[in-house]
Amino acid sequence: MTKPSRKWLLILAIGVMVAAAAFLRLKPPRIPVYEGKTVSEWVSLLDPHVDQEKRREEAARAIMQIGSNAVPSIERILVRRQHRLFELARGYAIRFGFAKPPQIHPLELQSRACEAAYILAERANVDISILVPQLQYHFTQGTYADSTGARALAGAGPTGIAVLTNLLFTGNSNVRDQTGWALSLYPVTLTKSEVFTALIRAAAIETNQQIRANFLLYLRKSRAPSEQIVPLGLKSLQNGNAYERQMAATLLQGYTSDPNVRKALDEAQKRSSEPDSQQP
Repeated sequence: MTKPSRKWLLILAIGVMVAAAAFLRLKPPRIPVYEGKTVSEWVSLLDPHVDQEKRREEAARAIMQIGSNAVPSIERILVRRQHRLFELARGYAIRFGFAKPPQIHPLELQSRACEAAYILAERANVDISILVPQLQYHFTQGTYADSTGARALAGAGPTGIAVLTNLLFTGNSNVRDQTGWALSLYPVTLTKSEVFTALIRAAAIETNQQIRANFLLYLRKSRAPSEQIVPLGLKSLQNGNAYERQMAATLLQGYTSDPNVRKALDEAQKRSSEPDSQQP
């Protein structure tokens, strides 16, 4: 029997390596387990109801203990999309007893996954920047995860912050307001010039009075220089509705070293203390 040539041995070796690579690629990822539960199971326990506070905190601590190893599982939850035909088929399957209804709605689970993401970022200092595309999707597409998605984006570092500062100008009214709120949750982030400059500019051009007033409130912790804040605050103090004037006064309290601010606040205080004029 003739010995196989080197050429065929090389081809065989390459084939074995390709097969091994394919096997490793197709092999299901190892799912982390902590105290007998997977990441998905812990995420599902982040129930927002007040009577579930104890279990919710237990789930948060478990997710923190899993740490960065939880991120791939959270990403797998967030990447799922609702397909109308699939949901219709599943609805009929549940209706006729061929499938059990899910314990938690898939969209609610994704909202809780966004919450798990910001828990990792805020309380365990885990880098969640890989989740930014999915967090942006759930924040802007109305999938139950607007506030949790916004908060997670704010905790996702420079990439998430860049998404939020853009959404201050391009999002719908709810997204714009939630964006400002999310940025205000991170005082260190809010003190960055690119962040407070974007928020000041957004407040200056915002046409919705409620959102504009909220932006003034969100800017309180920004430590923005007076030359940027004071003109905006004085304008709202003079021209805004009652709520906007109140938020402008709250913002300007941090800039009373400016004589124009002190004068404007004193005048506003006098106006608010005057009795309403009587109609003849």
